[in-house]
Amino acid sequence: MNIDKFKTDHVAILSGIQRLRDLTQMGVAASDEIATALVKFSTTIRLHLAAEDKFLYPSLEKSQDPQVVALSRRFENEMADIASRFMTFARNWNLGAKIAADFDGFRRAANLTLKPVWDRMQQENREFYPRIEAS
Repeated sequence: MNIDKFKTDHVAILSGIQRLRDLTQMGVAASDEIATALVKFSTTIRLHLAAEDKFLYPSLEKSQDPQVVALSRRFENEMADIASRFMTFARNWNLGAKIAADFDGFRRAANLTLKPVWDRMQQENREFYPRIEAS
């Protein structure tokens, strides 16, 4: 199975997280820029998740390798909570004015939300994608 698009998405997602970190380091003055970057970033994540749900997981469900099927199901189930928390975060902080009004709250929410996304991308790159490519 060719998963190059998913791997490319991961690069974009990890870059998006780093961009948000960099902008947050600039402080409340960057609130509008942070919101713009977050909206763009959330679009990337939404498209990636939709592609996983529509193409990746259904294809893996048909695998002749029971370990691949089990791994796919596990990753799909675990991703549901991470995705839900991210989407809530993106909706709550989609405007510069919201970020500026509670910059410390935004930073706390970003740390709690983006770390699991970052960790998940790393886990998929280390465990999931190599297994898919090996099957």
